[in-house]
Amino acid sequence: MKFLQPLGLLGLLGIPIIILIYIVKSKYVQKPVSSTFIWKRSLRYVKRKIPLNFIVSLLLILQILTVTAASLAIARPTIVPLSSNETIIIIDSSASMLTSDGEKTRFDLAKEKAIEMADKAGDNSRISIISAGVEAKELIHRSADKIDVTYAIEELECGLGETDVDGALKIASTVQAENSDSKIYFYTDKDYDTVERLEVVNFARYEDWNSAILSVTDESVAGAYEFKVTLASYGRDTETVVSLYVDGVLCNSKKITINNVTEDETAVLDPNGESKSMEPTEVLFTSNRRDEAANEVFINRITSYKEAKVTISSQDGITYDNEYYLYSKETSNPRVLFISKWVEMTDQGVADLSKSTFLLASLRNLGLRIETKDIHKSVSEVEAYEGYDLYVFDGVMPESLPTDGAVWFIDPPEDPVGTELKIDDPKTVTEDTRDKFKLTVGYNSGTDVYKAISRDIRSGRASLRSYRPILLSEGYESIFECNGETVITAGAELSTRTVIISFDFHDTNLPIYIDFPLLIDNMVKYSLKESLEKRSFTVGETVNFYAPAGSKTLSFKKDGTVLNVMSAHDTSYTLDSLGNYEIEVEYANGDKKSYMMPTHIAEDESNTKSIGDTVVARDIPAASAPQKEPIEAWPYLIALLLILLVIEWGVYYRDEF
Repeated sequence: MKFLQPLGLLGLLGIPIIILIYIVKSKYVQKPVSSTFIWKRSLRYVKRKIPLNFIVSLLLILQILTVTAASLAIARPTIVPLSSNETIIIIDSSASMLTSDGEKTRFDLAKEKAIEMADKAGDNSRISIISAGVEAKELIHRSADKIDVTYAIEELECGLGETDVDGALKIASTVQAENSDSKIYFYTDKDYDTVERLEVVNFARYEDWNSAILSVTDESVAGAYEFKVTLASYGRDTETVVSLYVDGVLCNSKKITINNVTEDETAVLDPNGESKSMEPTEVLFTSNRRDEAANEVFINRITSYKEAKVTISSQDGITYDNEYYLYSKETSNPRVLFISKWVEMTDQGVADLSKSTFLLASLRNLGLRIETKDIHKSVSEVEAYEGYDLYVFDGVMPESLPTDGAVWFIDPPEDPVGTELKIDDPKTVTEDTRDKFKLTVGYNSGTDVYKAISRDIRSGRASLRSYRPILLSEGYESIFECNGETVITAGAELSTRTVIISFDFHDTNLPIYIDFPLLIDNMVKYSLKESLEKRSFTVGETVNFYAPAGSKTLSFKKDGTVLNVMSAHDTSYTLDSLGNYEIEVEYANGDKKSYMMPTHIAEDESNTKSIGDTVVARDIPAASAPQKEPIEAWPYLIALLLILLVIEWGVYYRDEF
């Protein structure tokens, strides 16, 4: 409740005046008597006052209530809905909030401030707590229970990922929609350029600084590996010792100075006022002595390795980014088995590939190692094969579907083995259908498979002379069509990626266009897709994993502990904490292979001096419930005043008359 005219409360000064009047007012009553004997008796009333009777007490109470009602009516009291006193606190739970001064982190200070605000809130105040970590979460929703709010804040832990500011503000907007007067506070460690509809509280300290390993890469030079380490310091130049460990053994270390890359230019001037380099510092661990550079560290020749680790010795604000892991990448030249009805053997025992020039040339231009077979035989004589990364069957059909590599069926003579696909009777172009036999895009234009195979290929430029319609089954998508019927499809049988082309390349003008090598390149990239697209990841990142052909089960591990086991299929994982994740693949033949996924703090989180760009709270949704308007109580007080006056007059009249 609040008063629009608080000076009206001065009318309450009339209450002590009324009480004083009743105290000093004579209590004697004049009445004529016929004798003087009563005089002596009246002396006792001189010594003590007559106590108030019931009527007098009631009049006093009524007059006090009348003055009180009149004063309050003049002050115009207004009742404000209790829900308007509400606070929404967003706490940044990203890695940079763990920056410490040796005693407390920024995150500790933010939690203390949140608890302090909860303690100072009124008994009817409602508080909402939102954690803005890798994934924004609402911990407390409009609670007036200070014990619950304090406990939730104390139990909140800071992550090592980035800040989901947008997600936190979306949650805050839904809470604010229930009460438009609620105030949003964002406890973070950045000064944002643009702030709207909320108050940012920055817990970064001027003296905070941090040095970090931003990246580690390897390169094979003259048969030996060299490692390049990229370092940065935020807040000041710092001296540190950078060390390289390979397969658990210390190779070499060196004391260096890491440049300060703070965005504030005044922080990177030397005593002479000259600008210093703001670029990150690079250190090269190499066994190939070329230039005696300041930041080159020479090591023994490393021709192979499994795990490399780089550390720095800085005692800085964040210790979690002072260590970086890198795992070796297996390099292999994919083996391709090419089996075609167009391959013939010469009298000298050499394969004649002249009739498959277009396809073979495109495959060889991609650097693939191709082996050919003389398959000028009947379909029943084509045996099963294994040991290849890609199998290309051109005009022939094996007796079983290979399971240890990707498979292409080009102009299959019958329904593709090992699949539910059906191949219809051939259709040949005529004068009436010549314009309709164009190679056009399929209907699954939004899928990843379609995008991978049809990328950069112009629709409707090439035409066919004959084709066989493909009747699709579950798991396959129409990539290209002719006359509205599927002629190129792709899908997977368990973990075997399969592409089917239902026409002969000799019956199309596709090879004369640039679209042909583009198509073959897209098919190769889809079929021989790497299981992991990169080797280093940030905390909170979602990783796509593509199950290799022939795999049976996938075991998801972190630092050697099994988190999940599933059947082999393309999947994705969220790396929600710092450490070395691993996917162990078990193949049908019992072999196993591991794919390592080391996680590190994002570069922006290591920068303890960074500034945010924009943070804007969402508008309240239009569908939100209408808010209660403040209620003025003076009309009700006037009505009460009139009632009190009537009652007082009635009591006084009864007493006097």
